[in-house]
Amino acid sequence: MSRSFMRHVPLRATFVLVALTTIGALVACAQTDEGAPITAGDDAGANVLPDGATNSTDASDDATKDSGRDASRQHDAAPRTCSDDNFCHSVLPENSMLRGVWGDGQGVVWAVSAGGSVLRWDGSAWNEQAKDLGSLKSIWGSGPTDLWILNDASVVYHGTGDNPATITFEAVTLPGDASLPIAKVWGTGPSDVWAVGGAQDFSDFPWPGKARVLHMTDPAVGFVVDDELTASPTAFEDVWGSPESGVWLHGEQGFIRNFSAYAIVLHRAAGSTTWETVEMPENPNLNDYAPFPGKFTASGAMGGSSVWLAGETSGWKKGLYHGKSSDNGKTYTWSFILQNSWDLPLNAFWGVSDTDLWAVGKSGRTAHWNGTKWQQAAIRVTDSPIGSNLYGIWGTSSTDFWVVGDDIAMHKTTGDKP
Repeated sequence: MSRSFMRHVPLRATFVLVALTTIGALVACAQTDEGAPITAGDDAGANVLPDGATNSTDASDDATKDSGRDASRQHDAAPRTCSDDNFCHSVLPENSMLRGVWGDGQGVVWAVSAGGSVLRWDGSAWNEQAKDLGSLKSIWGSGPTDLWILNDASVVYHGTGDNPATITFEAVTLPGDASLPIAKVWGTGPSDVWAVGGAQDFSDFPWPGKARVLHMTDPAVGFVVDDELTASPTAFEDVWGSPESGVWLHGEQGFIRNFSAYAIVLHRAAGSTTWETVEMPENPNLNDYAPFPGKFTASGAMGGSSVWLAGETSGWKKGLYHGKSSDNGKTYTWSFILQNSWDLPLNAFWGVSDTDLWAVGKSGRTAHWNGTKWQQAAIRVTDSPIGSNLYGIWGTSSTDFWVVGDDIAMHKTTGDKP
């Protein structure tokens, strides 16, 4: 294992930057096409008018238009279910603040909510499979009857049953330092499941991270502490990957460079047992006093050809980190794509290739990368833009994937219903 990520290093101070954001471009202009501005679709935003204001200077014109609209609506069919880009909206239980989604590839889709519910999509409707499990934040499964979910209190639940409809969830006892939270549970199969997390140690400047990394390779034994990764001074925040690209981790190490926060990425290639520290690119912009990665907010791997992360530098410059592989996930060449300061944050990536990638985030951001540019998708089914924050995305193909968030679950499909 590379010693570089084992260095004793500190994390960055947390500052809350409050700014007015606009629903605009997802990806800012940069030096390559990867940074081209997002092309706005019909969900790119709306003008908000003061009470009593109109878009017309002649109120009688507005009245005439409204009258005609109301008359035509009397002859309209049922309200739309699917958007112009075939994002079909499903009916959810009330107050479903969804935080994660996963499907078994056989038609059953699962979602978890901040209210503690586990929902199961049976092909036509959402059913509440479990409730009162705490504020849930992630879900992953190795197969139709082997599910793993996590709540904000670091309780991991294992879901098993004879079939999806009979799955029940039981809390799992986890080893290691219980004072350190678990941030994510993910795996490649039933005998390769990871639970990673950690926290910043504010008692010891420069506030290094303290890791908690658990690994299960034998379901009969359960999770055990990964001593090598747990020894890293890193507060891990995510674990993800793909069969081709292997396993990836990212986390924060503290104020170890220029008295600023420092985030790292670790990679273990498929078939390897060695973790390597990824040399992440810096922001080439000269007005960034701390151009190295400070924090990551979203990550995803597209087969063995591409890896994406969203985040910001330690100098608070938003950006995307894009890794490309020409040897099916063994090595990657990385680039940094600067974003505008007002660009809305991303929460998740998913895709089938480096020319067919989706990213979702705050205030309805649902953008597609075709290998050349980003394009905001049309996801609304009414006259109003979607303002819900989106947190999770999962699918099997470019015409079969789900996006979930605050009181919203959309199925991208070729049909006319979810």
